[in-house]
Formats: sequence, C-alpha cells, structure tokens
Amino acid sequence: LMEPDSRPKKSGWLDKTLEEMSEKAPFAIMRSKYKGHSWDSFKDIVPLALLEHINGNAAYNLTHPMMQAILDELDSEQDSYFNAIPYDYRISQMITEGSTGIKSDFPFPKMKDENGITPILPIQLPDKMDKFKEWWNKWGSEDPVKESGVIANFAATNYLPEHLGDEPIIHGKGSYQPWDPALHEITLVVSDWNEGFSDNLLQNLDQSDHPFSEVVVMHSLNRKSNMHATREEMGVLQKLSGWLFAPSSPTRVPLRHVRRDFPDFMDLCEADVKTEWFMHTNAYHHVSPDVDLMFTHDKIPRPVIPFTPANTSHCTDYDACVEAVRLAKKIYPQLDKVILDTDMVYHTPSRDSFCDAWKEENGELGEALAQAEGGLASYLDHSTPQGPIATGYVAYLLKIGMADNLYEFTNRLHYGSKDPFVHVHIDAERERYGMLMAERRMESPRRRLESSTCAVAGELSLDCGASGIGVFQSCCSDLELICGKDGACVNVGTLHLDDGKTQGHRKTQEGYGVHRKRGLRLSEPGLLIAT
Repeated sequence: LMEPDSRPKKSGWLDKTLEEMSEKAPFAIMRSKYKGHSWDSFKDIVPLALLEHINGNAAYNLTHPMMQAILDELDSEQDSYFNAIPYDYRISQMITEGSTGIKSDFPFPKMKDENGITPILPIQLPDKMDKFKEWWNKWGSEDPVKESGVIANFAATNYLPEHLGDEPIIHGKGSYQPWDPALHEITLVVSDWNEGFSDNLLQNLDQSDHPFSEVVVMHSLNRKSNMHATREEMGVLQKLSGWLFAPSSPTRVPLRHVRRDFPDFMDLCEADVKTEWFMHTNAYHHVSPDVDLMFTHDKIPRPVIPFTPANTSHCTDYDACVEAVRLAKKIYPQLDKVILDTDMVYHTPSRDSFCDAWKEENGELGEALAQAEGGLASYLDHSTPQGPIATGYVAYLLKIGMADNLYEFTNRLHYGSKDPFVHVHIDAERERYGMLMAERRMESPRRRLESSTCAVAGELSLDCGASGIGVFQSCCSDLELICGKDGACVNVGTLHLDDGKTQGHRKTQEGYGVHRKRGLRLSEPGLLIAT
C-alpha cells in the first residue's frame, strides 16, 4: 500500500520492492518507519507505539495468520472509539502491546461523541493487551514485522536531499535545497552574560556542520543585567570596567566580541552584523551538530522558516507566546503565526528597517513600550517581551508586504522543524533569571519608597529594578505591585481594565525569546505529531 505523497526517485523502484519482499519473506508486515526529525527534541515523551508505527507505506501479507488476526480486529472495532485511531497507528499499538506489554493510551481522550458532546471524564477503552500478547506468543518468534530498505519515510516532514539514503521510494512532503555559501553568508549572534557559557558554545562550534561565516558575541559588562541603564550610564560603566578580551579564539570561525552599551534585550537590533543574513541565539545553547537550514528552489532561494499557528493551544497555552503575539499584532493585526527567535534567519537590511520602526514606536530602549504596558513593574513581568523579537520582525515584514518575498513559512505542526540550536544550560539559565529577580527586590542603600505609593519617573533611585541613575517610568518599589490609576500600588495578580473589571494576570513558566526575560527561551510548545 502506497500513499499518494510517495514518489520514486530511482528507476526500477517496483522491481526493487518486489525483490525485497521476496528476500524478507515470510512476514506479516514489511514496514517503513519514520525517518524524519520532527520528534528529535521530544522523543522521550512520544508513545512507543507511535515511534514504532508502520506508516501507511508498507507491504501487507494477507496470507499471514497474524495479519489476518489484525484485519479481523480492525473490522471488529469499526463501531467503537478505536476506529478514531489511524489504522497504521492502531496496528502499531496492537503489535507494541503484544511484543512489549506496554499499554497504549487512547490519543483522543476528550473526543466528542456523535452528538458533539465532550465527555466530562477522559475516554477509557477496553484493555486488549492479553489478546495481543497471545498473538505475539504464537507468531512473534517468526519475526513477523520486517523493516523496508526500499521506502524512505519522512511523512509530512520537510527534508533535504542529504537526509535521504539509497531508497528508491521517498514518502515526504517538502523537498528543499540546503544552504549555499555562495548565495547566503550568515553570521551567528550570541547573547552572553559573562558566565563562561559562550566560550563553551564556541569550543563546540567547530564540531558542528553549520553555515556561519562569523560569530558576534554580545557581552554584558558584569554578571548583572544592566537592563534598564541609559546609554550614557552604560558608556560610563564601560570606561570604568577596563574590560579586556583574551586574544585567543576557541573557534576557527572569525570571531568578534562586542560590549553592550544598551540593555541585553536590544541585542537583536544592536548587533553589528556585516553579512546579509544572521541568526541569533544565547550562550545557554550550543549549535546543533547539523544545522540543516532549508531554502526554496527559487532562482534566488529564500530561507524556509517554521512557525506555530498563533491560534492553536501550542501558543495559547503559553503566556509568553500569547504576549509575543499580542504585541506583534500591534504592528500587523492580521498576524496568525509565531516564530521562535532561534528559528529565524534574519535579513540584515530588513532587520535594520524593522528596528528603526520598533524604536520609533517604542523608544530607543523600550521606554514607550513600558509606558504602554502600565509602568515598569508590569513591564518587567516575565511574560511580556521587553524588546524586539522574531515574531515582531515577521509582523513588520507582513505589514510592508515583504515577508513572502524574503521567506517561505511552513507550519511546524504539519511539516516539522529541526532545531538549529540545542538548549544545554537550562538550570543555569533559570538560576540567572531567579538571581536577577532577587537583585531587583534587594533593599537599596538609598531610602526606598513605601510600597503603597509609586516611585516618580526620573527620581534618583535604584527602585523598581533600575540599574543606575533613575527610573524612566513611575513604578512601585515592590515589584510584586504595579501603579494603579490613583497612584497607589496594587497587586500584580490583577490587571485593572478601563471598564473597572479585573482580569487574572497570566503567568508563564519561562520567558519567550533568545534574550527575552533575562535570557530565558520558551521551551518549544508541544507539537502535533506529523505523520
């Protein structure tokens, strides 16, 4: 049985298929297991039956007694909830339960009934493991399930030619071409906070197959964030620091170290990139062993960028994603997608025009954004992006009609994606976030205002998380509180709306973006399995 999105890539494919069937007989099923990369980052939570599922492209021996038993079972389940499970996945559940004794869960526990009613309790189906074990005890010793070497099964996953082997048949959706250094020079920008992790990233860089022709590391002056100091303050701190960079380089890739004279959340805009394209990560990541950037087959190839639909639970269940989309829709109200910062291949001239527009709207350091978000304390809440992010960049390109000229966007829920960076220092990243929040709550040597009143914008103070001379927006010294309309500090747990009602304040598990929220990157939302 072949699915319609399968196609031959070599002549003689049918002869080779028949030869393989003859060589591997007897069998009940000769299957093609999934070879794509969509599951790489979460294989440990994918059900075993799904990892082992046969996919629709397989040879079925209708004379084998085990295959006959499977067909009879599928026929008997036609009028039950089991029939909602795709047949190839259901066959895999039967085989997995029989061979391993691991029970398979019903993948649609909240499935509506024929009347459109969602059950109050999760759907529980009858346990048939004993039956399937009996089958395996009868026929398992005969190795009834064989692997096909003829079919390369990538299902709906996008792929590159280099991902393929010698199989004469390919099952897959999107075929793209790899990065061509003659057409696209790409810089890697790394946000760093002087904790030694960027050195670790750079030391591992030469072990990776990557496209980067230069690396630019953006450093803080010290381990504190300096997130809300002005440019003038940062310039003074630079002169006082006496910072010297070591002359040796841990990588063969040309490397530049840059000291920030701006808050870290502005790295995307302030990174001095010389090439036409760049990518951005932070020092809590490593570059993946294989950075398989994909490009279209156009005369001028466009980068292929995965996105998550903004209206699905894979975004709406994550506060940081909701906030990223909300702010981006101020740029382009019809926005329907969210882009992870580390997935974006930025076009440097377009980045520049986006950042000019962002600063004009939000202030050089986001002062106007803080004002619009209800004051600095609300602005510092870790679910709201403080600076420019990839989703905002795409919203800007959509607004000016350039997005589809520069990129092809593919739905990661349907066509998968492969992470260009690996998150390796998760605990250190979370610890850094916790330390920064603690620093902002420490008592200042100066007199702190009573938490019942708001600090005055511009006051010489270290209140409200300011790292230098003063705050740029009225705020509460207790960051758990925000400034209310009457000048009093109110609990950040509720946001007061214009109509006098209150809305529960959304809390997020992690920040969103490469350096958004003091360097945290949202763990990718759960994905639908592309099969």
